[in-house]
Amino acid sequence: IFVMKKYFELYVSEIYDVDTWHNSVIVLKICDNNNVLLGYIYMDLLTRNNKTKRPQTIIINDHYNCSDIKKLPSTCIIAGYDSFSKNLSFDESIYLFKQFGFVIHHIVHKSKYGLNN
Repeated sequence: IFVMKKYFELYVSEIYDVDTWHNSVIVLKICDNNNVLLGYIYMDLLTRNNKTKRPQTIIINDHYNCSDIKKLPSTCIIAGYDSFSKNLSFDESIYLFKQFGFVIHHIVHKSKYGLNN
């Protein structure tokens, strides 16, 4: 989150009153330096049955702005960590950081027509 603020001027804050598919999912909103909402990140990082362990990014919504319809981008980072208090290994940190790169690209990318809408 520090990197997003320092290098991309993106500000991250947690949203608490959002319904998600599991109570451990964290929802973050991403704003620019003018406090304009750019998109959302869902972080589903804790292990559960039949869930991947290695981090991956799933696009929920693309940016879409056409006529009267506007959608903000939303992505989800899914992983299978045992707890938030456990220190990540070097490889786990690299994989998670790589997913944040995908998320930043998706949040700041803009096109008139989204690919996944």
